[in-house]
Amino acid sequence: MTNNPLLQPWTAPYSLPPFDAIRPEHFEPAFEAAMREHRGELRTIGEQAEAPSFDNTLAAFGRSGRRLARISLPCVASSRAVRRAYPQPVTQG
Repeated sequence: MTNNPLLQPWTAPYSLPPFDAIRPEHFEPAFEAAMREHRGELRTIGEQAEAPSFDNTLAAFGRSGRRLARISLPCVASSRAVRRAYPQPVTQG
């Protein structure tokens, strides 16, 4: 879903999400994409050849999952329609 506003750069003031363009059907594919990305980031941290250090482990972990966290904001602040569409968290392995 290349036109998914949750996966596009947010250009509104203060980098707020484009709430007017977000629909309930955008959330599941956005979370799936963000989880794939986050798992890849964690895999990269875990599989690195260098000895663990603050920068390549803890700092890298702190930078990981940003897209996932970003998508969570409009989900939490969303309309009743979104909450009805996804009453339970998406928990695909």
